[in-house]
Amino acid sequence: ANREEIDAMIDYSRDFSLSYFAFNSFIRSYMLRVDDVPIERPQDIFMRVALQICGHDLARVKETYDLMSLGYYTHSTPTMFNSMLQKCQLGSCFLMTVKGDDIRSIFETIGDCAIISKHSGGLGVNLHGIRSAGSA
Repeated sequence: ANREEIDAMIDYSRDFSLSYFAFNSFIRSYMLRVDDVPIERPQDIFMRVALQICGHDLARVKETYDLMSLGYYTHSTPTMFNSMLQKCQLGSCFLMTVKGDDIRSIFETIGDCAIISKHSGGLGVNLHGIRSAGSA
């Protein structure tokens, strides 16, 4: 519904402001691919993130896009990876506590950690509730 207005906001000339290292980082890490071929440019990524963060507020989308594409700030890696995708996990850091002191609870927590890690989330796990070796 807003395709033309959104397309008009994108300034592809800003891709040339990126350093070689930054551009290669986009290629290696963030660009969507089909058959291992990138199908977007850095400006498309910035717009994808702006749309995810700001929703239907096109004035905020433009402001957010401009700030990112002009290098004022960036979002965390999971936000850059996952914005506007079906599995849209944007958080970058998760703090967890092991659910209990039994094997089933420990492995349930490990499973939760694996899912978070699979979607590029960083983890901190509190182990204070697990008894040390030799405890009753």
